Amino acid sequence: MLPATRPPVAHSLQDPARGVRARLRGWAPALPFLAHGLAVVWLFKDALTGAGVFYFRDITAYYFPEYTFVARALAQGVWPLWNPAADGGGPYLMGYPVNLLLAALGSPRAALALAPPLHVLLAACGATVLALALGYGRWGAWLAGAAYALSGSLLGQSFFPNFHAAAWAPWVFAVLTRHDAWPARRWTGALALLAAMQASTFGGEVVLQTALLAPVLVPAAFRGWPAWRRLVAAGALAALLVAPVLLGTWAIVEGTQRGRGFDHAVAFGYSATPLTLVDALLPRFFGDLHTFSDVGFWGQPHFRAGYPYIPSLYLGTVVLVLAALAGRSRLWIVAALGVLMSLGDHGPLEPALVPLLTVFRAPVKFFYLTATAVALLAGLGLDRAVTGRVRARAWVLLPGLALAAGGMLLALRPGDSSRWLAAAVSALADPRAQFVVRNIWPWEWLRVGLATLAAALALVAGRRLAPFAAVVAVFDLLVVNAALNPVAPRGFFDLQPPMRALVADAAARGTARWFSYGVLSSPGLHWHPSVALANSDRALYAATRQSLVPITHELDGLEAAFDLDHMGWAPEGSTLTVEERTPARYAEIHRRLRLANVRSVLAFQDLPAALVEPRGQAQLREIVQPLKLFELRDALPRAFWVGRAEVLADRAALLRRLEEPSFEPRTTVALEGPGPAALAPPEPIPPEPPPVTYERVDPHTVRLRASTPPGYLVVLDGYHRSWRAEGPGGPAELLRANGRYWALPTRGGDVELTVRYRPSWRAASLAAAALALLAATLLTVAPRTPRGASLDRVGAPR
Repeated sequence: MLPATRPPVAHSLQDPARGVRARLRGWAPALPFLAHGLAVVWLFKDALTGAGVFYFRDITAYYFPEYTFVARALAQGVWPLWNPAADGGGPYLMGYPVNLLLAALGSPRAALALAPPLHVLLAACGATVLALALGYGRWGAWLAGAAYALSGSLLGQSFFPNFHAAAWAPWVFAVLTRHDAWPARRWTGALALLAAMQASTFGGEVVLQTALLAPVLVPAAFRGWPAWRRLVAAGALAALLVAPVLLGTWAIVEGTQRGRGFDHAVAFGYSATPLTLVDALLPRFFGDLHTFSDVGFWGQPHFRAGYPYIPSLYLGTVVLVLAALAGRSRLWIVAALGVLMSLGDHGPLEPALVPLLTVFRAPVKFFYLTATAVALLAGLGLDRAVTGRVRARAWVLLPGLALAAGGMLLALRPGDSSRWLAAAVSALADPRAQFVVRNIWPWEWLRVGLATLAAALALVAGRRLAPFAAVVAVFDLLVVNAALNPVAPRGFFDLQPPMRALVADAAARGTARWFSYGVLSSPGLHWHPSVALANSDRALYAATRQSLVPITHELDGLEAAFDLDHMGWAPEGSTLTVEERTPARYAEIHRRLRLANVRSVLAFQDLPAALVEPRGQAQLREIVQPLKLFELRDALPRAFWVGRAEVLADRAALLRRLEEPSFEPRTTVALEGPGPAALAPPEPIPPEPPPVTYERVDPHTVRLRASTPPGYLVVLDGYHRSWRAEGPGGPAELLRANGRYWALPTRGGDVELTVRYRPSWRAASLAAAALALLAATLLTVAPRTPRGASLDRVGAPR
């Protein structure tokens, strides 16, 4: 028998090509997700490589210090539910597993660098998975994911809890689409896990909007009693999973501004206006938010506190053109609802929002509905163009032509154009607006206009070139919104040498708290000329960090009192009003600072010499005036003994007594009625008050040692009913003292007490969450036996 002959040479040459094509086809499903990864790397390359650190907005004064505190506590083996370093001590909660994991496994700097890119990638991939589940093709699904994650309203909040919640929302929707394809037990378990993860972020506004949007995207998942039975089961399981967060939050809000309910001014303070909504349509409408001076940004009069809650609402001009190709869809109603809700008290839905905004605030957060709807509509519009279901008409050229023509007109005739615009819109007559109109708008409009025109031409050319429009849309979002999360040099959070020396000198004198006025509470500051020349807000945040404005002090292991109430979570009586936070009124708050164990005060101005003693100063790089360190002349120790107690009938009477000059906290403790079971008899003050040793073991544990006459051990830590004291003989009585601190009656003699923070909800909620996690995991990994042959696409936008 003859041996088998080899195939012809031509055939053998084709085999490698076929193999390459087959491999490429195998990679095709992953390409949208790989593209998301590349975009994220490009956006956050400086942070990911360690070349820079994020600093903008609450990152400096809240989020990075928060990561630092949590990382230290976890290193001690404690999931921190009490923060002794802020507000003079108060309840605390970080229940979001991703942030806890980042803080535990990496350094706080690693958590700071990884959190934004991780959640942007999670959001983009989740929206793409959702779009695929709704029946989009790969191009449309990729664009939907990119437009969702890179929109200004989401990317501008990449550190905020609401963005973390938004990153999980598409995954919740995607699981809902599988209601008819997965076994009920698997679907219930997966939905519970994802819903609980989203709820744990504290992004309550986005969780609410997720619930509003779900029936619109996947209506079939809500039809009939069997569907509702599964939804209720998933919701109950999710509630158990997130029980520690729900109960912990309930405990935290007690006695806070958020717990009492925001008043109308605070709740509606960040309502959008018709003018601010133009920012969603035109790139950098208000200019550059990161300027140091008024030059380059003109939004100050149009936002509460002079800057927007969400740095940008930009949706992308090309994205909007593609969304217009989507045709009829329920999502247009969702987009309109988001706009109306974001208007707050400037819109028709104010009465309906009032009950909701006693707990939440900043109506502009509801623009999330609009951003989500537009992203999905854009993906659908592109999908229809790629598949030939719609053919773009000449009108799609108009937005790009209008923008490009406007940019050229502004560039060629800046004077006349700016005057015409000022005549049409009175707000544009502001000199700050005129600068932006003449220097930023021309080139931004021209660039975006040409990009939009190029994308429109590709759409008009037909289905083969339609994907080019998606590439242009993503490029537009990347370029316009890349500046929303700027970075500073990696040593930005390190104390400058003069400040480091001041801190070391003060810390060597024992345990005590700090108070700082900072740059925003110090009128009349003179900045170095280099700051004005650079015109970057980085200098403002750098000076904020160096002046130890709360809660930046946590980066240095320090404790402070009367911090800024960033989130409305501060305990009652632990903060000052904006009017009180000025050096000219220091004498009015001196007694409160003293009762809070404040010893060191930082200010750029001189403070009353009768009350404080100068201890040194530090010259900051950014400010001409030196930052001065003062020490209270009559500072109280953290823990001390007193022989007398005064029991006041009610809280108002107690607070009045604390402000009276005759009240001396070194000899008397003020208690709110009915007082302790057995008061110690008054004792004469010893010539030298007996010392009390205070040791902070971890965030939840304090150890006290003393040898005293009968009386009270006063501890200037924040009071909460969940603190428990134990001595050699068993539990000891712990009383609320001096307004918001605590005291322990003692019969005298040698005393050693251990005081622990033990919230009653912790053990039961953790046990419930652990059992729910086991149940949800077992349900989710149940054998896959699809009940349907294909995805349920009933919820696909039409």
